[in-house]
Amino acid sequence: MPIQKRKKAKKIWMKYIFFLILVFLISFFISYQFDIGGRYVLVINETTTTSTVTTTVKPKVRIETVEVKVTTTEATTTTRITTTTSTTTVLKTTTTVSKAGRGRVKETTTTIPKPVAKIIINEVMYDPPGSDPGGEWIEIYNNDTFDCDIVDWKFFEDNTNHRLNLEQGSMIIPAKGYAIIADNATNFIVNHPGFSGTVIDSVFSLSNIGEYIALKDYSLSVVDEVTYNSSWGGNGTNKTLERKGNEWYESLLEGGTPGYENSVSTFVTTTTTLATTTTTAPTTTVPVIADHVVISEIYYDPFNESCSEFIELYNPKSEDVNISAWTIATPTSANDATIPPNSFIKSYGFYLIVDSCWYTGRDESTWPEADHNETITLRNDDGWIILKNNLGTIVDKVGWGNATNYEGNQTLDVNEGKSIERKPGYLNSTAGNGWDSDNNLEDFISREIPEPQNSSFVEFPG
Repeated sequence: MPIQKRKKAKKIWMKYIFFLILVFLISFFISYQFDIGGRYVLVINETTTTSTVTTTVKPKVRIETVEVKVTTTEATTTTRITTTTSTTTVLKTTTTVSKAGRGRVKETTTTIPKPVAKIIINEVMYDPPGSDPGGEWIEIYNNDTFDCDIVDWKFFEDNTNHRLNLEQGSMIIPAKGYAIIADNATNFIVNHPGFSGTVIDSVFSLSNIGEYIALKDYSLSVVDEVTYNSSWGGNGTNKTLERKGNEWYESLLEGGTPGYENSVSTFVTTTTTLATTTTTAPTTTVPVIADHVVISEIYYDPFNESCSEFIELYNPKSEDVNISAWTIATPTSANDATIPPNSFIKSYGFYLIVDSCWYTGRDESTWPEADHNETITLRNDDGWIILKNNLGTIVDKVGWGNATNYEGNQTLDVNEGKSIERKPGYLNSTAGNGWDSDNNLEDFISREIPEPQNSSFVEFPG
């Protein structure tokens, strides 16, 4: 073969061999498996014929388990009071959020309106004796279980919202506590020297005929209201209008009961069924115990007329009572006896007032010593006794026979050597003489043998 032909044939074989090598490398390269992230495998196969080259791609997917890590979020929340006013409480809430080691703090502020307590208008002195200006007042009462701040409250009268200015005490009225709103707080304190509660000054003039009055809170919302009328009582009698439930009555005591439980609330009776050993249960009227000192026994017609008269007082309350400067009035004298300073009557205890010659002329030498002795003169057939506190307010009174001063009806006149004694306040005859229905005839009984008791005697409720 000529040399030129041999060279040409050699070149053709070289190209063919190079082509086969190239095809082999491409096939090997495409057939290689790739693992991407360990999550799936894609495999591509190729088939070859002698005449043509055909490439077929067939994807294959391999599913593997994937672990999911959940990072919990921890949150810590704290709440504290930052400020408080008469109307609102401001709370600041701080929340600390922790996630994957990272934290953030979020603060929110919440303003909460304070609840308004059930403050009620409880007593009204609208027509005091003498000149009205400077002597008018109303009593308010917190009939709720929590204290109430009445700063920025108003007293509404004569179509005017009158401001309230503190004169004595605190504008925070405690639960079950009282406060006085006076048209002249200074005069009220002077006229009631023993009053130590809250006194608030305002400017108003209550109608002697009757009018609408109201108590309003800081938002001028009506808390309580009443339209009183002079036909209810208290019109120039030195008595007040007192509230009992949703009804109003004239006070039983002159001057009213500022800062204390209303007199119409203590002089009431209830019907109670008493259990017995029989098959029936008799109904008996049992009065509520008066929440004040009472006249418990009177010996006005003794055998020894000049030296044995005595007046016994009883305290049915659960606390001692200061009776300094209290007075006894009789038909003979408006100030027949005056209790000396620093005198107290113990809780459920007695206090004995006797005639000045008690120790030398009393009917029975075994009778106890007196707590106070003074010349007293008690009438036999038409006598009465009025007990007044140091402010001149009537606390209790008893009339017998043909007396002209009494509660309800006069009690019966008893014979010489007998006393009249108030009934026990409870079913137990030794439970203290606290029965008070506001009717002398019902409250007192005749005692055959008088039994004076002084401050050394104590009789608890039974």
